[in-house]
Amino acid sequence: VMPRVYKMKSETPHVSENILKVAVAEVENGMSLREAACSAGISKSALHRCIKKKCQYPAANLQPNYQHSMIFSVAQEETLSTYLKTCSDMFYGLTPVQSKKKAGRDWLTGFLKRNPKLSVRKPEATSMARASAFNWYTIDIFFNKLQEGFTTVQKTPRVIASKGTKQVGQIASRERGELVTVCCIVSAASVAIPLVVVFRRKLFRNPLLRGAPEGSIGLANQSGWTNAEIFIDVLKHFVKFARPTADHKVLLIMDNHESHLSLQSLEYAKENHVCMMALSPHTSHKTQPLDRSVFGPMKTCFNAAANSWMLSNPGKAITNYDMASLIRQAWEKSSPPTNIMSGFRVTGIWSYDRHVYEDNIFLPSVVTDRDVPQESYSEGSCEKSIRPVKRGQHKKSNSAM
Repeated sequence: VMPRVYKMKSETPHVSENILKVAVAEVENGMSLREAACSAGISKSALHRCIKKKCQYPAANLQPNYQHSMIFSVAQEETLSTYLKTCSDMFYGLTPVQSKKKAGRDWLTGFLKRNPKLSVRKPEATSMARASAFNWYTIDIFFNKLQEGFTTVQKTPRVIASKGTKQVGQIASRERGELVTVCCIVSAASVAIPLVVVFRRKLFRNPLLRGAPEGSIGLANQSGWTNAEIFIDVLKHFVKFARPTADHKVLLIMDNHESHLSLQSLEYAKENHVCMMALSPHTSHKTQPLDRSVFGPMKTCFNAAANSWMLSNPGKAITNYDMASLIRQAWEKSSPPTNIMSGFRVTGIWSYDRHVYEDNIFLPSVVTDRDVPQESYSEGSCEKSIRPVKRGQHKKSNSAM
């Protein structure tokens, strides 16, 4: 098998094109081939090939270059590189086999070396709903409570083990874990309200919050997720710490979940001067500050804390009574002010930036994009007509306002 990087068996000195041109000119002026080759530091046969090449093609390039043996030109490879990157940005990336077609593995390896900005990556599965929902129209008409689920079974980390072992084991708490939902609320000023922890059980008991962050409350229901009844308690907890008034209302940004839209919740928020704003469906992975900068590190820190707990308590399993302390460790490490403020900044909420998302971010929705209907009224009549607006036109018209 040919190696990826060929190692020459002998050291061949690198000779620049200028030296070769000088040697050829000396031979043309009457110097012997041997003397010119010795003065240039090259072999006589190499100089003879250059002279022969110069005689046949006076404008020929004397310096050997890998481009001469390339299948595609540099411009064609740049076009192919741009196409592959665009397909990847649209979430329709091509596999190595699809990219090279009839070309061999060696060509693909060389192509990737010549284009270091490309690499073979394992993509993350993204649903069609998420890809098509995040487009210019939905992001332009709006510009943070968010919950995350944790279980009593941690994700095992990488460990050092013997080479050649087919399977490496790591102790986990149990086969299937118990769900615990954590509701987090943070402000653009990096202020974090104490957590709301929802356990999957009928009745809540105070020992379940042992080791939880100061001021946190615990709730319980049979599913372990938040519902309309749970959300009322979350709102009361939020109002207790945010203290909104008629002169100082607060805006609560959250995802578009049915548990947030009950009549009782809306009336309570209105009475307590809380303005609730629901983000468009399937866009929280780009527009939720907590999703962008906090929950990723929090998951990693929780798994690390749970794994350390298992090593410190051999023979024991993590239960609901241990979850609060583990969640506290993960929350304190993953929610410093810099992380919280970064989440609001990258989503364009604070400082407000309506153009925080570049055009290539919306490429996945191009496949399913349709013209956006826009309502307009004719003069002197109340008749309403709907005309389509091309993609991107809505953005440009608003930016000019």
